[in-house]
Amino acid sequence: MTAQIGLYWFHNDMRLHDNRLLLQASIEMKQLHCVHIDTIQTSFDARFSPVTCTGEAKAQFCRQSRNQLSVSLAELGQVLHSIHNVALNKIVEEFILTLSQHRVTTFYVALSSSWYVEFIVSQIRRHCAHIHIKRANSATLFDQASLPFTLDAFPKSFSRFREQVETLAVSPTCATVTFLPPPVQTARPISSSSEKWSEASRNPLGEMVYGGEESGLRHVEAYFGSRAASSYKQTRNELDDWTSSTKFSLWLANGNVSPKIILAQLRAYEDYYTANDSTYWIFFELLWREYFYWYSNAFGTKLFAFGGTQGKKPLTTYNANHFRQWVHGATAFPIVNACMKQLNTTGYMSNRGRQLVASCLVHELRLDWRFGASYFQHALIDYDVGSNWGNWQYIAGVGPASRAGRRFDLHKQTQLYDSKGAFISKWQGSSTINATDVVDASDWPIENA
Repeated sequence: MTAQIGLYWFHNDMRLHDNRLLLQASIEMKQLHCVHIDTIQTSFDARFSPVTCTGEAKAQFCRQSRNQLSVSLAELGQVLHSIHNVALNKIVEEFILTLSQHRVTTFYVALSSSWYVEFIVSQIRRHCAHIHIKRANSATLFDQASLPFTLDAFPKSFSRFREQVETLAVSPTCATVTFLPPPVQTARPISSSSEKWSEASRNPLGEMVYGGEESGLRHVEAYFGSRAASSYKQTRNELDDWTSSTKFSLWLANGNVSPKIILAQLRAYEDYYTANDSTYWIFFELLWREYFYWYSNAFGTKLFAFGGTQGKKPLTTYNANHFRQWVHGATAFPIVNACMKQLNTTGYMSNRGRQLVASCLVHELRLDWRFGASYFQHALIDYDVGSNWGNWQYIAGVGPASRAGRRFDLHKQTQLYDSKGAFISKWQGSSTINATDVVDASDWPIENA
């Protein structure tokens, strides 16, 4: 009888709680080889990254997430093997070689909205037909089978999506993994000694922002242990206050925390305190995240196309100097400069800030929106493929239900959200470059019913 040997690829499920696929592997396999890939290089990324983005805050958060996962696995007798900064085709070769060397019978990888992940899986399926490939959804509230529409008939707006899904039942979380089969072979585990709980690990956001499952669960508990959820709708557009929004996206994007856990905590908060517009708005934001996950699955590579999902190409050009000004926070718009300097320092930017800097790049600088989306991909700790590229499509006017793009009056927005100039002063956004005339727009993303 062939020994049941599994290879588990941790991608958007870097946790032990509510991880259905890992729980399944723990039951089915006699031995297990655990792998994580921190960076995938592609020619597409290189093309739209003319200015180097160090992404130090994002890289730190990823290391911390990986290190916490490595420690958790080690406590269960497992070892996490890491593949660093490898080209897409080399990753496929690495997986095929590993599957052969370890005589793997089953390959486990969570379902994803990432085209890169799905491409790698398709290549393994093509070249290793004898390997069983098992998938499960760990990143969303709903499974595809429970959606009241097929991806071929994906709703044309968020409003229509929300109307169809917000009353759907969310399946309960699964048990936390407390046992794993032994590793295939002895290997040196990833060291976490360089990422300790100390002042040296403090993110410049001003709070203890630390990647990993334990840290994420602690943050969710602390947030709902306060009364911040009851005023979330009123504070969510603040540019630079840690408590103004939930910050759940940091741990959700890295798979450290399950969205179902967050929803369960939200419902418990509403039962204990009260349900109001603000608590509903947290659920509303989870539905936006859900929408973009399935949006990415529905449209595939159109997510990255210049003409977007509509196939209509905006009028634009590429000016290297303008793009550098945008990246380094040296445009004609102090509010944009401050937001970009905040991003480059902390790896984070508020939702409102993202709208403003995207509008500037697309409508004031007239640059290809994909350069901005790609920069966000490399800089944001909470980068999520569907949310990021989908939102940029809305601003550029090439997404579903989009018209001519979403242009913000940056002077008016400054008066609304930084009237005293505190944010601009803190992040040194002042500029002497002459500004141009613009018009206003409302929230991002905008949907048409």
